[in-house]
Amino acid sequence: MAVLLQQDGTARKRSLALDKQRGRTHASMPGFVVAETINGKVKLRARHWGYSFTELLWMSILDILLYLPKEVIFHNCSIQMGLCEVFATYIRLIAIQRTLQGDGNTARIKQKFTSILAAFRDFNPSAWNIWIKDKISDVDEWGEVGYVLAWNGIDLVAPADLPPDSANN
Repeated sequence: MAVLLQQDGTARKRSLALDKQRGRTHASMPGFVVAETINGKVKLRARHWGYSFTELLWMSILDILLYLPKEVIFHNCSIQMGLCEVFATYIRLIAIQRTLQGDGNTARIKQKFTSILAAFRDFNPSAWNIWIKDKISDVDEWGEVGYVLAWNGIDLVAPADLPPDSANN
């Protein structure tokens, strides 16, 4: 699942009109960056992972996860099979859209994602406590998962659970 979501969040060169028909959401990035090359100036518009995504796909995966019994989805076996990697992919998308000022693009995803995280916290507190103190691969510099969740407005972690240095970031 995480691989499917990561592929969907990858920037691709396609027609915006066609993407809109297919339900793809794009962050708005006004203007261009001007780069100086040996051949002169070039206008660039950077698009990186998380700039665009298909909301229906992301919502559907959350629906599937929410449909499964809590005993299955939040069992330690599911955690070992990559459930937290799927959750980390959602966090990356929400955080990147936030930095692109596209909070509205992920509002529905964030709401549903928050409810599944609350269920995870309540059903398997020991796995939850380990996970919120972990870091997301590829973006370790963001800090612990609990801090990144709080920074993105997903307040499922009590301030006492956050590391002391993360309050200053």
